Amino acid sequence: MAEELKRRWPATFELAVSATLVAVAVGVPVGILAAVRKNSLLDTLSMSLSLVGVSMPVFWLGLLLVYLFAVNLHWSPRGEGFPRSSPWTSGPSAASSS
Repeated sequence: MAEELKRRWPATFELAVSATLVAVAVGVPVGILAAVRKNSLLDTLSMSLSLVGVSMPVFWLGLLLVYLFAVNLHWSPRGEGFPRSSPWTSGPSAASSS
């Protein structure tokens, strides 16, 4: 278990740092503009999008984002599955899918 955690830690860290940087890079300027232009379309739109983002379950938001960026826009890989050598592919369902 410790070996798997060590192996996957760099990708997890990269994903967390990237998500934080994108959130700050988008959120701070939009928040400043919304504060400067109170009751404008930008203010209402940013408040509505943030309410939807906070209210929506994370698993559903994740599926929608994967659909948008991987399936529709082709900006990221879809993750066609785990490699054959992965411990997650063992079992009857892995054998029947090959």
